[in-house]
Amino acid sequence: MQDAGSAEPALALDPAVGLCGACDHGHCQVSASGSRFWRCLRAGRDPGYRRYPPLPVERCPGFEAARGNPGPGPDS
Repeated sequence: MQDAGSAEPALALDPAVGLCGACDHGHCQVSASGSRFWRCLRAGRDPGYRRYPPLPVERCPGFEAARGNPGPGPDS
């Protein structure tokens, strides 16, 4: 895996989630009991990615900065 790179602008990341929280492919799913799971939508197209990666994700070659709201934040 590659590092997200220092060329990327500084992101305000939730340290418990890591890059997934700021990635266009990251999606936060909330269960009926309120548990949060971060799903990698890229895994649906590319078997090289885990559908539910272990968190926090510190490095990912598929990271792309989110263009929209990736999901509820830690305080939601």
